[in-house]
Amino acid sequence: MIQTKNKSPLFSLLAQLDKKEWKELQHFANCPLFNTNAKTTALLKYLHKHWGNDKKTNASALFKHLFPKEAYDEQKVKNV
Repeated sequence: MIQTKNKSPLFSLLAQLDKKEWKELQHFANCPLFNTNAKTTALLKYLHKHWGNDKKTNASALFKHLFPKEAYDEQKVKNV
């Protein structure tokens, strides 16, 4: 089961970032030397845009954004 926003290590980490650190993280994620998965970049952009909106940052909403034509698969969300 996907952890809730309050318990997710990813969300705990992202909650500590200031504006400059978010920008640096996105720059790092966009670098093909460090990241070859476009879904990771899309996930970070989506989370940054919708940060604070629990309805748009739950696992099913994230999956729908990243894989719009596929049936929900919890493992795919975890793998991004």
